[in-house]
Amino acid sequence: MKYFNNGWVNGLVGVMIFAGSLPATRVAVLEFSPTFLTAARAAIAGLFAVLLLVLLQQKLPKRVDWLPLFYVAIGVVIGFFFWYKGLAQGGIAAVGQLQLLQPLFGLAIAAVLLHEHVSITMFAVTVAVIACVACAKKFA
Repeated sequence: MKYFNNGWVNGLVGVMIFAGSLPATRVAVLEFSPTFLTAARAAIAGLFAVLLLVLLQQKLPKRVDWLPLFYVAIGVVIGFFFWYKGLAQGGIAAVGQLQLLQPLFGLAIAAVLLHEHVSITMFAVTVAVIACVACAKKFA
């Protein structure tokens, strides 16, 4: 149970930090291209990651883990490119609402690719989130 609670706490902290970066990102896309912001964010994140790995004395991943790790890294970089481009074109109030669809995609990928169990409750909450996004887009 402790592992589950730590996951929720860490996830919530991550979402709060990311949400705080959105207004700064909106300002940044007015001055810099999405390509530059994506590369800069990836480089800065990589430096912080290496620093944390060294400070926490973590071992290198096993050989079989490098390909999935590379896939995740590339997916994040490409995803952020389109995210920044969307923010630059549509504005944070309009495009930011689309971030609320992330649970739907996460749930679908977890079920299809990782074969995780998706409960009716999780599905219902995801549908509720989609309804909120649709309402926010309609009334924004």
